[in-house]
Amino acid sequence: MKKQRKERITVAVILLCLLTMVGAVYLCSCEVRKNLRIEMQDTLREMAEQNKSAVQRSIELGEPFGVYLPEWFEEFLNGEAFDGKGYSCIVRVDGEVIAHSAGSPIYGQKNFFECALRNPEELRDAFQAGLSGTGVFVLNGEQDFYYTPLEFEDGQQTWYMITVVPEEVLAERMQPIMSNVEQMLIIIVIIVACGVSIFLLTYQIKRKELLKLAYTDLLTGADNFACFQKKIKRKKGIHGYIIAMDLSDFKIINNTCGVATGDKVLARLWKVLHDGIREEELAARIYADRFILFFQEDDKERVKERLDELVVNIGKISEDLNTPRGFPVFGVYETTNQETADTDYGNAVQAKHIVKGRRDRNYAFYEELDYKQVLEKRAIEDGFEQAIAEKQFEIWYQPKFNVESGAVVGAEALVRWRMPDGTLFPPFKFIPIFEKNGMIPKLDEYVFRSVCIQQKQWERDGKSILPVSVNISRVSLYYYNIVEKYKAISNENGLDTKYLHLEITESATIDNAEISSLIEQFHQAGYQILLDDFGSGYSSLSTLNMMHFDAMKLDKSLIDYIGDENGEKLLHYIARLGQNLGLRITAEGVETKEQVEFLRNLKCDDIQGYYFSKPLQAQEFEKLLANAI
Repeated sequence: MKKQRKERITVAVILLCLLTMVGAVYLCSCEVRKNLRIEMQDTLREMAEQNKSAVQRSIELGEPFGVYLPEWFEEFLNGEAFDGKGYSCIVRVDGEVIAHSAGSPIYGQKNFFECALRNPEELRDAFQAGLSGTGVFVLNGEQDFYYTPLEFEDGQQTWYMITVVPEEVLAERMQPIMSNVEQMLIIIVIIVACGVSIFLLTYQIKRKELLKLAYTDLLTGADNFACFQKKIKRKKGIHGYIIAMDLSDFKIINNTCGVATGDKVLARLWKVLHDGIREEELAARIYADRFILFFQEDDKERVKERLDELVVNIGKISEDLNTPRGFPVFGVYETTNQETADTDYGNAVQAKHIVKGRRDRNYAFYEELDYKQVLEKRAIEDGFEQAIAEKQFEIWYQPKFNVESGAVVGAEALVRWRMPDGTLFPPFKFIPIFEKNGMIPKLDEYVFRSVCIQQKQWERDGKSILPVSVNISRVSLYYYNIVEKYKAISNENGLDTKYLHLEITESATIDNAEISSLIEQFHQAGYQILLDDFGSGYSSLSTLNMMHFDAMKLDKSLIDYIGDENGEKLLHYIARLGQNLGLRITAEGVETKEQVEFLRNLKCDDIQGYYFSKPLQAQEFEKLLANAI
């Protein structure tokens, strides 16, 4: 509707411009015609004065006039004296016609004022006053005439000479002027037409450029998602399949081959996808390596065949460009309601996650999803803001124990979601969702603030407090002001930063080039930084060298190696490496006495795990501290 309104406004503006220009030309033409009429009247006056002079000379040379003109004068009026320049008649002041040329428009009239005149009364007054001027006959159109009194020696006789000049005579005299005027009008029309043409051409060019920017992906030349949404609405009621597609591990291509090569891969990928659709079907690029397709198919098996063909053709891209192999994944959603392209694409993306990270298949259909899980995910997302506002998220504490003395030396803050019905919602169900939809930074801040408030409350109550470590997600680390924000929260609660440690997962250090600088900023703000989950995935020894952590937390997957000879050797050397770098060593997920003994011999500093204590609510952790003291 907005677009149609803009188009109507644009058309209205163009029409208004055209009407304004046409109006300007019309007014100019009217003004020119007015001036031409004045010019023609001046010409008529000039010719009438010439005729009058001829009559005056005849009067002076001929016999004296009486009441009536002599016969020779009518012959004079019809003779060559006027040289075809017009027709004349002589009338008295009262309008009686005394003599006239045979071809005059009023030939045969006895009284001039009874002729078809525009303003006879004004003309009668002018005659009585002895004035000269112009009048208008209304005979087969309008025709100007000029009247002027004749002069006699005795001054007694008052006659008027009426001169009418034919239109063709005036037109001939005015022809040069008319030609110039016509040329001027033609030039004006040409200029106006050129101006309008240039305006319309420029408008069309600019409109095409704007449409290109609005609806085209500049990298690949593909339609963008806005264009896809516009086109898909024209297929309302048509059965088909919305397909979400991307390349798994596309970052590897960019990182190993460079962004320029990655762009070439995307351009080739678009070509493969575009060639893989029919004329009546649609394809577009969303962003990065994410694309959307619309297959206008009724047969699900045929959709599978076409997707298999796309997989084969996409595989050829890496061979042609000599890049790491891109593994395409597709999520497919069947639809006939093209009014909900956003929702349909979202459903296709959810289906795509079924095969994301797998290598045994490339596509999945939406109906393969666990609908209960989908509804649960949506409920989690929809309930986040209310849970924050109503403080449904609870902070639990996983105690840390000294491996030698068994004394409590601190804790790690964990979050639990207490539902309105009193049940606890486990973090492994909601944390990954919040990490994907971007809500996790707000939850991180909520947990950190809650720990600050609880620590300060215990301090006010005169109870001993120990350092509590709080996890910071990788998404939160991308916020440029995170150090200032966390420092402000601890200052706001008046809590010394020595009672607040921050945990950063090892995986968060891989893609963030600014992490080393952030760690230094946190150190300057007074926080200790712990490297969490070391050994759980991709581990880089250079991370320990470049980034100055205060402690290393060994992941439970490493602790589970205890009892295996090679696994114990690995743990031994990792612990020695960390200790030689000056790091405290904390073991997570310790559950057996054998693990405790091995870690004690390894001179590990702290231990977390069910062997000593499960995660505790704040009140239970408070009691644990009181009993320990």
